[in-house]
Amino acid sequence: QRMEWTADGWLRMSGGGNLVRLETEESGLPPFAAKSLPVRDDFDTPALSPGYYAPRFDPAGFTNLTVRPGWVRLRGQQSLSSTDRMSFLARKLTGTHAEITTAMDFTAELYQHSAGLVLYYDNMNYVWLRKYWSETLGAPALGVMEVERGKKADHSRTAAPEGTLWLRILLEGRTFRCLWSPDGTDWRQIGPAFPTWHLSDEYSGYGEFTGTMFGLACTDAMYHRQYADFDFLCYQETED
Repeated sequence: QRMEWTADGWLRMSGGGNLVRLETEESGLPPFAAKSLPVRDDFDTPALSPGYYAPRFDPAGFTNLTVRPGWVRLRGQQSLSSTDRMSFLARKLTGTHAEITTAMDFTAELYQHSAGLVLYYDNMNYVWLRKYWSETLGAPALGVMEVERGKKADHSRTAAPEGTLWLRILLEGRTFRCLWSPDGTDWRQIGPAFPTWHLSDEYSGYGEFTGTMFGLACTDAMYHRQYADFDFLCYQETED
């Protein structure tokens, strides 16, 4: 559709109105092939690569790629259910068969501290494979938080080892699973298989339209200063 900028800075349909025309002239612009995003980002550059998103705010406000070269540091903010400031570095999910992997170094000291790998539709619908402080264990734990239409459930808590953890979400069409590894080789499933279609426009129940995202997240709901470091983010589609 032909568009134009108004004098006061709004993008409007040429000729007025807001209904799509049955016929419209071609733009005349030459074709432009968009570059494919790399399968793996090792965070080796001083600025984020194209293709990252964050809800409501520029991710530069909570990320740092220079303090620990080769890693991206996320400074924790509010819960992933917040509608204000949260630290979620996201990419668009473009397939239903894929393997999403990261390695994370994170210290949880209070129950407000969490960090990990997320599959996210909106603030009322997401699944978070995370390390957090468990008041029941009195120690850091690894588990899966599911938020479905605003209702929260925690799955399969286990004691979290110190140092770097490897986290993975494996999408297998209609379902996906969460896995973790202490060394990047020995993978262990944690939590049940989740329905992929729950993270969709049709299921959300709130009339949103964001598309499903995946990415890295960190929360520090009290002081907004605890951080998590991520060594890489790898997104490999496995469907032919």
